[in-house]
Amino acid sequence: MIKKDEEIMKEIQRIQTDRLRNEKLRQSIRENSVELRDLEQKLNYAYMNKERALQITEKQLLLKQEKVCRLALIAHYSRACFIQRNYFINIGKLRCIFSCYFENNFINHCLFFKELFIFLFSARA
Repeated sequence: MIKKDEEIMKEIQRIQTDRLRNEKLRQSIRENSVELRDLEQKLNYAYMNKERALQITEKQLLLKQEKVCRLALIAHYSRACFIQRNYFINIGKLRCIFSCYFENNFINHCLFFKELFIFLFSARA
């Protein structure tokens, strides 16, 4: 049983040593390999370019949303101006209609009183 435990301990130690050796070898390759450093730099550039593209897309989206809001505001303002202009045009038409109506009534009243006076004075004579 002790012999088996010792064999297991040696095997574990060998695995840890191999793992440590492999890790050091990988680190050494990473540090000394020009190709890997170039690839890592290219990968970093690709990440930065992707981030820039995302920021540009977001800015374009915001600009598009602002443009849509401005156009909606302009349309709303134009509609309000149109309604207001029509309102004033209609007010002017109503004034003209009432003015003509009262003017005609005044003329009719004057004619009525003129005829009334003629009738009254001709009846006396």
